[in-house]
Amino acid sequence: AQLLDSAAQVDRDSLHAASGQARAALEKAHAEGDQDPLGCYSELLQADGALDIQLDEARGVENDFRRTVDMVDRTITDAEQRLVGVEDTVRNRRSIIGVDTRTTAQAARDALQYAHDNRLRDPKEALLAAQHANQLANEAVRLARKDIDRFNDRHMGGGYGGGNGGLVTGMVLGSLLSGNGGFGGFGGGGFGGGDFGGSGDMSF
Repeated sequence: AQLLDSAAQVDRDSLHAASGQARAALEKAHAEGDQDPLGCYSELLQADGALDIQLDEARGVENDFRRTVDMVDRTITDAEQRLVGVEDTVRNRRSIIGVDTRTTAQAARDALQYAHDNRLRDPKEALLAAQHANQLANEAVRLARKDIDRFNDRHMGGGYGGGNGGLVTGMVLGSLLSGNGGFGGFGGGGFGGGDFGGSGDMSF
């Protein structure tokens, strides 16, 4: 019953047929066993063998299904961790992040949603979508880093090591790579204020 209720693509028709054959052989053995014990025994063995084959095949399909779903879930989790950092950066630092990064992040989110929606309906397709989402999320991280570097070069003379520019860039990239998302508020000028002047301290 568990195999018949599985979301896996089990050959239910063959399983039902083998089960019915086994029940019929058993009923015949009860009814006619005294008259034809050898014949009934032979039919029972044949029906039992056919049922075992179908059960083994169904269990194999179920096991493959579960393994694939597990792979889908792990891949979704991996992609999600990368994507969250990019999405938070897009929301919080829109003036820094370019169109290519946003478009790639959205494509990753769409692929991730497809994988999640189809993980039980079609786990093999869902796995392909989750893997594609992972690749897109990695690409979005790379593009976001380029956007931040470009902003840093334009406004602070470039480099990770120079003054507040390096610190701010390091914080943003750290959030991207960790997938935790979000940054502390910036006092003084800060990103939100449009400049980097003033004597205010950065809060974390």
